[in-house]
Amino acid sequence: MKQQLFSNKQKKDHSRKLKITVHSMLFKSIKSKALVISLIICMLSSVSIAQNINKNIKSSVINPLFFDYSELSWADAFDSLNACISERYPFTEWKNIDWDQKKSYSLPKIQIAQNESDTIKLIEALYEYLYTVPDGHIQMFGNVDKFKKEKYGGCYGFNMLPISNEKIIVNIVEEEGPAFEAGIRIGDIITSWNGISILEVFEMESYNNLGCISMNYATLEGRLISFYEILSRDPIGTQTNITYISHETEIENTITLTAVDDNSSVLLQAFFLTSKVNSFEDIVFYEILDQDIGYLRVLLEDCDSLTMEGVRSSETYLEVKEAITYFNENGVNKLIFDLRLNMGGNDILGAAISGFFVDEPMFYENISGNSDDDFAVIMELFSEVEQPHYDGTVVGLVGPNCISTGEGIPMMFKKLPKAEIISFWGTNGSFGITPNTVLMPEGLVVNYPFGRSLDQNLEIQLDTNEELIGGIQPDTKLPLTVERVIKQWEEGIDVELEYAKSFLLGIEEVNIQNECILYPNPVSDYLNIKKLPESKDDYNVSLYNIQGQLVYNENLKFDKNQVCSLNLKTLNNGVYICSISNGLKKYHSKIIIKH
Repeated sequence: MKQQLFSNKQKKDHSRKLKITVHSMLFKSIKSKALVISLIICMLSSVSIAQNINKNIKSSVINPLFFDYSELSWADAFDSLNACISERYPFTEWKNIDWDQKKSYSLPKIQIAQNESDTIKLIEALYEYLYTVPDGHIQMFGNVDKFKKEKYGGCYGFNMLPISNEKIIVNIVEEEGPAFEAGIRIGDIITSWNGISILEVFEMESYNNLGCISMNYATLEGRLISFYEILSRDPIGTQTNITYISHETEIENTITLTAVDDNSSVLLQAFFLTSKVNSFEDIVFYEILDQDIGYLRVLLEDCDSLTMEGVRSSETYLEVKEAITYFNENGVNKLIFDLRLNMGGNDILGAAISGFFVDEPMFYENISGNSDDDFAVIMELFSEVEQPHYDGTVVGLVGPNCISTGEGIPMMFKKLPKAEIISFWGTNGSFGITPNTVLMPEGLVVNYPFGRSLDQNLEIQLDTNEELIGGIQPDTKLPLTVERVIKQWEEGIDVELEYAKSFLLGIEEVNIQNECILYPNPVSDYLNIKKLPESKDDYNVSLYNIQGQLVYNENLKFDKNQVCSLNLKTLNNGVYICSISNGLKKYHSKIIIKH
């Protein structure tokens, strides 16, 4: 770190604080912007509320609806919930959800729970009903502590996650925990769980938002992360047989572990993935790193205003403006914008923050109404040019915990020639307008989105479809390898941040999913594509301009050095999406042509 803007004491004087404290490993409440939520605020954690106020500007344009079924029987309340959400959920067709089928599956479980007066079974059935819909804006909160403790209060002392080669790798090990004592270490490969191949464990991954310290991830990669995150938790005292291969000795071992109460410690660590946030007091944090690289992190687009004028007076906007001013005054022309833990907020503010990086007004989104208006467009939002303008190169860091309005900023970066998105993973894939709120029996609260974000063609943007495709995918998707897992979680090196710094300092090649390398980038006249040794396929390459028009297509023919050179002299300067296909899969990366 070369220079930090404020000392800790100065920060207290100059920086607004996000009113969050950590208590019992869970985030506690901050104020909500949606009036209808104020009655239940004491039940919600800060992460949850941040998502409740996602798309806050939209919720204010269309009053979100509030439904109270808390006095009904459990079965009647569930029936009412299903009728409400099936009528009003904005992505039923987009995600191909059969609400009648879901009701037929879940209602008998609700009835059994009601007959037995078993709140654990009630909560379990509701989580299963709700969280099998891949949407980060569908959430349930409230009186769930007993359920969490009883069903998932125990941990085997480690966390695991899928890596790029489809192996499941240990990334967190609690010292003196059961796994550590049995010999498991970070980087070890989990091969089986109770005698079943780890890749074939088809447990229901319904409860990936326990305690609001994980999200209802909407993409396939996000849901796999949460699946293995929760698989390593069980009722306290549960015994499980685990087979693993040591990355140090390559010896396979089978051990029996007993789940112990870890006070959700491992689950909390797992939630953050690669982002390192030492304090949640600063919504906006910035500094200058070594090599004069700027670093800017924004956790929340927090603002009450419904107008651009009001947004420009908000503290979050002014702090981001202060950061851009500081970078410009200090000659910082390389910037890392960290959005890996951005929880969303006010869309006008998201568009305004993006405006510091655009040099002309750019379309941000069309905002739809609710089901009463057949989701018709009620507002068109643009990123206007903001001052001071940042004209340097920007790398955006994203991840599955970047959700809602937080996904809007990297969406805009995708359109800019001097911006690159770098990450192990894409964003959450949940960009709808939220929330409608439903009060259920036993102190439970359900939120779900009621409107859509649409692109210029009035198509749904960013929210994942039935194939779990959506969100913002990185221009440079780093392969997550055993070596990188060890660097990230054992050695404490922020691998994505370090790669971003190297990229800004002159890395001029793009590695596409361990298949091939594109260089140089930017391209002057010729783009070289080098096939990697791991790749045995034939490829076709297509280039698309930012309007989505196909401008170049060719089957690749590699020379003896496994390099193919494409003559791009006839293409105009600008940003292009390079699509490389082997007939089964397509890989995408952004390139810049600058003659």
